[in-house]
Amino acid sequence: MHLLFSEHFDVQYNDIVLVMKDIIVLLSVVVLCDGAAQTCTNNLKWPSEASSGTFSGYTSYDAELDSGYLMEAVEYHTPDDCTCGLLYKWIFHPQAPGPIEFQVWEHLDHQSYKLKGENYFTVPTAAVGETIEFLVPERDRITIRNNYLIGWYGAASGIIGYKEDDEAYSDEARREPNMGNLDPSHEPTFDWSSGSSVVHADRIYAIRAESYSNTAPEFTNLPREVWIYGDATAGAYIYQVAADDIDPKDVSTLFVYDIAEDSTKIVYLAVSRPAIGTYSMTFEVQDQCLNTNQATLTIIVKNWAPSLTNLPSFASISESTTNEVALFTIQFTDKDNTTLDEKYALNVSPTNSDISIKYVGHDKTNRSVVSARSTSYDYTIAQQYIIDITLEDGEFDTDKGYFMLYITKNDPPKFTNLENGAQANISYVTTAAGDTVYAVSVTDAENDALTFTMTCDPVGCPLEIDGDNGVISANQDFVGNIYGTGWDLSITVSDGVTTTVARSLSVIVHDINDVPQIVNLGLSDAIAVHEGTALGTVVYTVSYIDLDTADTHTFHATYNPTLAANYFEMNITSGTLTTANNVLDYEELDPNWSIVVTVTVSDGIDRATGTLTILIRNVNEAPYFHQTKYTLEPPEEGTFGASAGDWRPGLSDPDLDIDSPLDTHAYTWDCGIYTRYFRMARVGGAVTYATKFDYDSVSFTAPYDCVVTVTDKAGLSATTTLEIDIHDVNDNTPVFVTTTDNYIFQTPSLDPGRLVGQVTATDKDRSTENNRIYYSFHTTPFTKNFLLINDYGNIYVNETWVAPQFNYGISYVLIVKAENVKDEDGTVRSATATVTLFLSGTTTPEVITTDRPFKFVEDNRNIAWLAVALTFGGVLLVIVCGFMMMYTIQIKRYRWCIPWCRKHLLGLKKMTRREKRRYYRGLLMQAELDETDDDSNEEHAETALQPDHGDSDDETAAPPMLWDRLKARGDPITRGPTVRKPGVPRAAVYDEPKPQLKKNASEMLKASKSNFWT
Repeated sequence: MHLLFSEHFDVQYNDIVLVMKDIIVLLSVVVLCDGAAQTCTNNLKWPSEASSGTFSGYTSYDAELDSGYLMEAVEYHTPDDCTCGLLYKWIFHPQAPGPIEFQVWEHLDHQSYKLKGENYFTVPTAAVGETIEFLVPERDRITIRNNYLIGWYGAASGIIGYKEDDEAYSDEARREPNMGNLDPSHEPTFDWSSGSSVVHADRIYAIRAESYSNTAPEFTNLPREVWIYGDATAGAYIYQVAADDIDPKDVSTLFVYDIAEDSTKIVYLAVSRPAIGTYSMTFEVQDQCLNTNQATLTIIVKNWAPSLTNLPSFASISESTTNEVALFTIQFTDKDNTTLDEKYALNVSPTNSDISIKYVGHDKTNRSVVSARSTSYDYTIAQQYIIDITLEDGEFDTDKGYFMLYITKNDPPKFTNLENGAQANISYVTTAAGDTVYAVSVTDAENDALTFTMTCDPVGCPLEIDGDNGVISANQDFVGNIYGTGWDLSITVSDGVTTTVARSLSVIVHDINDVPQIVNLGLSDAIAVHEGTALGTVVYTVSYIDLDTADTHTFHATYNPTLAANYFEMNITSGTLTTANNVLDYEELDPNWSIVVTVTVSDGIDRATGTLTILIRNVNEAPYFHQTKYTLEPPEEGTFGASAGDWRPGLSDPDLDIDSPLDTHAYTWDCGIYTRYFRMARVGGAVTYATKFDYDSVSFTAPYDCVVTVTDKAGLSATTTLEIDIHDVNDNTPVFVTTTDNYIFQTPSLDPGRLVGQVTATDKDRSTENNRIYYSFHTTPFTKNFLLINDYGNIYVNETWVAPQFNYGISYVLIVKAENVKDEDGTVRSATATVTLFLSGTTTPEVITTDRPFKFVEDNRNIAWLAVALTFGGVLLVIVCGFMMMYTIQIKRYRWCIPWCRKHLLGLKKMTRREKRRYYRGLLMQAELDETDDDSNEEHAETALQPDHGDSDDETAAPPMLWDRLKARGDPITRGPTVRKPGVPRAAVYDEPKPQLKKNASEMLKASKSNFWT
């Protein structure tokens, strides 16, 4: 039996909702299960065979242990007219004693069944062979539905008898050996189609079941009426609904929402402070066979009555009271908070309309009995008032309290310190605005609010009285403002009912001071102060006079604008104004500054003031650079007048802005020997090229420093350093010494690592990163890497050279590429050159289509022996020519060549005609002497060229270089050379003209086009 709850509401007010926990779930289940109750016929037995009487012929039974039985025959199914009921009785015929568990199964699918319940029975030995009717106790009765199947389990044996060969039933019984005991509390599922299952066809077992109808559930604590109060809050517990069922198998399913709540339904409050009223909730309980029952829960929400908690009470008030006064604050309680609509009623005796109840306080939430501002009580008319206060909470409940108000008689205020001509003495020197001169003292029995008034004689005294407390004070400083000697004051006081008679107070002033005077301020002209004036320089000294010679005087200064206080200072004792704190800077200040200095001299009591005007004058100051060093990076190339870059000189001039026409700045610079490459503009300092420039063509190396000087119009200057840093650009392509006529001669058999030859290229770029050259083969005639070239242009053998690939008489053409590093824009500059490799020697030539016939000079061996032969021949030729020269000069048969040699080798063509005649004549005479004299008697003489005397053409004049034997022979030597004797001073030596130098041999060989390497 499956029980369900539903509920219905009968609510008077819309502002409160009472709900049942999980009601949505319950109502949805009720809808699904809605319909007529399901029934089962009482005492209905099945199967119908032998439904009455005893079993006969059922003598056999199964002796196997631990076996379960399932009656699959349709006749053993719960009949269709038992849609929902209870299994009331088991009727069976045992053939063996022992325990037996009667079972009810629900068919799920195929051979799967769910165990719905078990009844336990033990067959005694005496009952074997008898028909037993087992009436199941109420607590163990199993809920059944049509088509449920019956079965049993025997731990010791099958117990129930059967008979064979009976075809009364169309289906069979199924037996499961070793089934084991099942726990029906969890309704386990069992597969009866397992391999060990045994099917018994046409076997009838002596067992039948009997049903009984299901009983409807009932509420155990309904109907019921409960009360709650209006101050209850949401979630408050109201009631717990309980139900029960006589059918115990239905009890566990009465509350489907939460079995853990012990089969209870809890009613609770859904909102706080519900409206007062009566609410009805109708509950319905339903079991699993759709049997229902209903009951009602009535909930009454009651109201709490309000309570005045601080009445009765009383208060007193003076008859002189004129202000609105809160006499009493009403305090109350109301648990259900319905006092939001509270109502007060006042009954005042005797009648006084000015007494009322008002909301008071900053939030206007307190309720007080007040006396209105316009009330005027009269003690002689009424001494007390009785006030009845009634409070309603807006519903039907009330409370009442009493308040007594007593009126007291007024007592006028009295002066306590203005009797017998009171007097106050005050100081002229020390009295300042706000200082207390006198405090009038008054007493008042009722402590009423008092009001003071005052008049003075003579009129206009510098005194005033506080109307609330009677304090008399000065309303201004006396020093420098007051010159009277005293005043008579007339004072009254009132408590709002009575005003007293005026009383007098005499105020006397003493120690009046003489005021000092400044004598040298108020100048017609301003005082000029130049910028940069040293700190501590005296600007002006203020003078004064004072009749009170014993006074001590102090000086103070204020400045307009106030910023001037940062530049000037007044000496407090001497009155000297000096520059201080910060040096004046005309450019930092407003050029139109006119500083007004207000000077005050005080004697401690009074003071005098005067003004002084100061003007700041501008002074020229030197400019300055913002940095000690700047950097300029001109491009590598530039034309005359082109910009070399912007070095952005940060220049400041304290006098004014650089661009102002009031001052000018001229730039000059000195770069030493490098000044000629760039020039600097006098205005602005822009740097341009002084000539066409290419960094790769000049002889200096950057960076270098220049000294830049800037001068203003007054001649003041500043210097800085400008670093010229020319960055080399990769703008030149590598260049080979020769690009085509490059030849290498080698033998055909070389091992790896052997140097074959070298190529060389150059790059005009200045920097290492831009002129570094890398060599590689652009193309080679080889299919393998027989040759390698390194970064220095050296060509090496990489793999062994063997025939027939390498043999005498073969040549190869290699194209070598020279590359330098990539420049900033990612380009690569390169050049190529052709190198011809010859394998020198004469062997049987091998036909190679790319080769050409050898020339004589293409064989390294030919070049080697030819070079040796030429060298030897040249040396031999020089020696032979030397001997021939000597012989030509010394031997007479070759004298005819002397003039030619003298002329072409000694450069005599530069001599004058007269000198030439004398020279040749001397040679002829020397030759004659050589023919007549022996070599053994030969004397050497040194001749000197005598000066020419006139234009005489005397043919007897002796030519130079005559042997001294000419004189010994008696020949005339008129003007010829003389023989130098011992002790005789040496004559001037004639220097023969030197021959003209020949051309440089290297220039003569430039015509050669071929370069040979070994």
